[in-house]
Amino acid sequence: MSAERLRPDLVSVNIAINSCERASNWELALRLLESMHATSLQADIVSVNASISACSEGQRWAAALRLFASIQGQALVPDLVSYNATMEACGRGHQWALSLHLLQEACSAGFRPNIITHNTVLAACERAGQWE
Repeated sequence: MSAERLRPDLVSVNIAINSCERASNWELALRLLESMHATSLQADIVSVNASISACSEGQRWAAALRLFASIQGQALVPDLVSYNATMEACGRGHQWALSLHLLQEACSAGFRPNIITHNTVLAACERAGQWE
């Protein structure tokens, strides 16, 4: 088998990052995302969203927020999944105010919050005891 056949492509790396999310292995997810920058692979919004979700699973809200902030620097456009995943990470880190800020930002960007969005923000407030 030639080395060319063994080269990962975008889909395989995204699947690997998604697997890291499911295994709560945020560190490996971030290493995989970073390794894309060192190769000819260009991360897409799926790559970044899966990495944000992995950070959320690993209770790393600040890392998720940094990834979200880096989206535009990578010439990508955040989608509602980007916002939802980052709000979830902030909520798990008891950063309810950041979740609310991201909700406002998503709405300002023209996104229509869905049931996942609303449940994510409500859960963030609940975790922090912010009911009023």
